Amino acid sequence: MITELPLETYGKNKLLASLPQSSRERLAPHLQLRELPHKFVVHEPYAEVGEIYFPLSGVISWIVTMKDGNMAEAMTIGNEGVAGISVALGGQRGSTASIVQAPGLALTIPTAKFLQLLDEDRGLFRVMQHYANVLINVISQCAACNRLHEVTERCARWLLMMQDRAESDEFTLVQEFLADMLGVRRPSVSVCASILQRAGLISYRRGKVRVTDRAGLESAACECYAIIAAEYLEMIKELKKLQADAQ
Repeated sequence: MITELPLETYGKNKLLASLPQSSRERLAPHLQLRELPHKFVVHEPYAEVGEIYFPLSGVISWIVTMKDGNMAEAMTIGNEGVAGISVALGGQRGSTASIVQAPGLALTIPTAKFLQLLDEDRGLFRVMQHYANVLINVISQCAACNRLHEVTERCARWLLMMQDRAESDEFTLVQEFLADMLGVRRPSVSVCASILQRAGLISYRRGKVRVTDRAGLESAACECYAIIAAEYLEMIKELKKLQADAQ
């Protein structure tokens, strides 16, 4: 139970940390700590969402798979968010798969209990509502990015987002997986990785990526990284205001 965890563990998810104290106290007894192993399927496509996941560490991807087996990432979720937010908007099922791309930990709650608390607790509802709005903005930006920007720029953006959520300069990366996330073929990813590595922005070896020049990688990324990062930063500021008003 979350009540048995140190406060700093609870606060590692930015949404949970931004809740009013009364909302945290209502939510706490129903949250359980769970491991997120690599490639674990959090939610199946078109299946009922049985649990809500608040990542404390690690990264979860929303992945869209086409009839021919090709796939692409629609969204990346780390400790700034929650997996399963569609239920807060009235949906029982999502069209995407939610898969762990970087291992970590999450706090989970059964969907039925989450929805009950959402109805009863105005503070929780406002935080989830605000997050859902930001998520729509970010997904819209990613959709435009995938259509309009070059693969190397998108690759740099994705690596930066991954680094932010992994909270480490080094993380695991399989080229085939990155190709799926970007919706391109693996040779394209190899070319992108080589370009970024020759520029001294990253090092890549044996399935591990290390960001060696953060500022340079930001310069290599398209405008979308800065826009998305600003969206989340503004979200945290707004949620802190909501939290202060509720105290």
